[in-house]
Amino acid sequence: MDWAAYGKGNRNPIVIVNGEKGLNPIIIEPETEEELQLNASKSVDPDKDKLTFHWWILPEAGTYTSTVSIREADKANAILRIPQDAAGKELHIICEVTDNGTPALTSYRRVIIRPKLGETFNLSGQR
Repeated sequence: MDWAAYGKGNRNPIVIVNGEKGLNPIIIEPETEEELQLNASKSVDPDKDKLTFHWWILPEAGTYTSTVSIREADKANAILRIPQDAAGKELHIICEVTDNGTPALTSYRRVIIRPKLGETFNLSGQR
């Protein structure tokens, strides 16, 4: 509010995931068993403050109910392996980015994962 009232003060980080800037959720449709890279390293702070990252799953928003873990969840680049049984369901991942300004401010970006069944092959290698 200091920024709006006085033109100075801390401003929220801008969360950029997989190169996409903006506020709309990012929709990704990976294949099952795929190792998905989530990259927020291009996120910026208008005040040049240091950023910290935290990726987490919002289970109540998605339709996939089994447990999924995010590797490197406290780094700008996180990794998520898409479970085989997640095809046709949704996982909602939140990227939380906090600056070290005064006061510390946090911005969020939602990533909606809609896995599709990967290609299967018969014994002769045919699709």
